[in-house]
Amino acid sequence: MVCSVYDGNLNKIGIFTVFTSLVWKEAYTGSGLFQLVMPKSERAIALLQEEHFVGISDADTLMYIESVEDKEGQLWAYGTEAKYLLDARIYDGTLNLNGNVEATLRKAVQDKRPYPFLGLADSAGLTGRARSQATYKSLFEISRTWCETVGYGFRLVHDKANKKLLYAVYNGTERAGIKFAEKYGNLSNLTRTLSEKGFRNVAYVGGEGEGSARKFVTVGTTTATGLERREMYVDARDLQKEDDQTDEDYTALLTARGQEKLNEVNKTMEIAFDISPKDFGTSFFLGDKITCLLPEYSAYVTVRIAEATRTYEGNILTTTLTLGNPIIRGV
Repeated sequence: MVCSVYDGNLNKIGIFTVFTSLVWKEAYTGSGLFQLVMPKSERAIALLQEEHFVGISDADTLMYIESVEDKEGQLWAYGTEAKYLLDARIYDGTLNLNGNVEATLRKAVQDKRPYPFLGLADSAGLTGRARSQATYKSLFEISRTWCETVGYGFRLVHDKANKKLLYAVYNGTERAGIKFAEKYGNLSNLTRTLSEKGFRNVAYVGGEGEGSARKFVTVGTTTATGLERREMYVDARDLQKEDDQTDEDYTALLTARGQEKLNEVNKTMEIAFDISPKDFGTSFFLGDKITCLLPEYSAYVTVRIAEATRTYEGNILTTTLTLGNPIIRGV
């Protein structure tokens, strides 16, 4: 494994191939993490510094070093995915989403480009649409929230030739031909939990205004009664009606916020299991959806690869996959 180190302007300043351990975790929408341990030396001290970047030969993204610890004759460097740098830049104003998610996010990053090395990757031509509004939120939080709304991921791709990190929104591929099951020996540790804890199906959403003049909408299964009706309140004062918005547009914006919150408190059937990472990186990748067969429950599950952690230690690579929320279907 070859590790390359870059300074704050993405100039390559050194490489190393000998280290004690390396943890490299990438996330589809969230922020991954980085930990590198290597013997202490003058060269290692010069390379492993805060605000430097690290890349590895089989990844097209970079990690950003946030802290370095000197202990027991070794240097311990800790950090996060470079895309988390977007959390340190606020969109100073109100950003409205009423249409194409990818296009809106790309324009937001372009308009508020916070770093000289940040650019835009080629558009993926994604068509997912949504309604939302963000006021004084970080570019990372806006990207994470809106991408999750339509099932997209985002990352900063390392453009070595031009010394850039390119903002990209992408959609994982559904790998229908790749299946996991206990009978195949590539699925294990299966558990199932049914729960309606915290379940809500009706939301009263309060928007701008005060007292009797405040704007409210009701969202969800509004005809439900008795034990079938579970209500919640959503404070959406942060969603303000813009001068060019109609009442119908603003109502639709509040309705979308209410539905977002209801989606977070559904009844759940949680199915957890581990899958083999054997073909990760060749047959399926971060953000892809794969199928898991659960014949004992007369169901199959479509699940996204939400995080991938590669650990290098003693010249041995171990890959651990974290799965997203499963979509459960009957056989």
